[in-house]
Amino acid sequence: MTHKPKILVVEDEPAALRQLEATLKAMGAAPVCFTSSRKAAQLIGKQKFDGAFLDWDTPELKGGELTQMIRRSKSNAKMPIAMITEHTDTRAISQGFKLGVTFFLSKPVGPKELGRLLNASRGAMLEERRRYQRAMVKVPVECAWEEKRIKGQSEDLSASGVMVALPQAPEVGKEVTVEFTLPGAGTFSFKATVVRTAPGPKVGVHFAKVPREERDALKNFVERHMSKRPGR
Repeated sequence: MTHKPKILVVEDEPAALRQLEATLKAMGAAPVCFTSSRKAAQLIGKQKFDGAFLDWDTPELKGGELTQMIRRSKSNAKMPIAMITEHTDTRAISQGFKLGVTFFLSKPVGPKELGRLLNASRGAMLEERRRYQRAMVKVPVECAWEEKRIKGQSEDLSASGVMVALPQAPEVGKEVTVEFTLPGAGTFSFKATVVRTAPGPKVGVHFAKVPREERDALKNFVERHMSKRPGR
């Protein structure tokens, strides 16, 4: 792999967790490991992961519950999820797929199975990473909501959202429209939702629906901008 995918790993058996961690590290991944599913759940809405390995039968939150939380999150909803289980019941497996599981792995999990799974999910992980790569881009941005049209400046940009410094900031959850022009990429106008605020005031907005052509244009712009940074 050309990058180190950040993998959430939840397994309540310490020995099995250590084995998963060591194997994933040896394969070039960056595992973030927990024996407690509740502690893992606290990070789902706070950190971006490239994929997850979840134990189906953790004693706190079950693997199915964690899967549902991941699929409801904004930043991790589309990442690949591998469920590790001792069950071979086809109804349980069918239920897992309905909840959003991408792959099932039978215990015990060996290096060959993990290697095949990482290779199979590499494309999805890279696509997710491209969606959330952020470039430090400063361009004028107009943000409109209700009867207001406020002009500000972008702080950073990804294919899925933008951080904007504004003289007046809408509150979290507010539906807004953002418009901006990127040099060499064109003018963009998106419906968006305010997902966080920061002192400044600054607001982070998540684009609602981005047509594929415009999404690809944003990804390519971000990648070009990042490749020009010193040291890259």
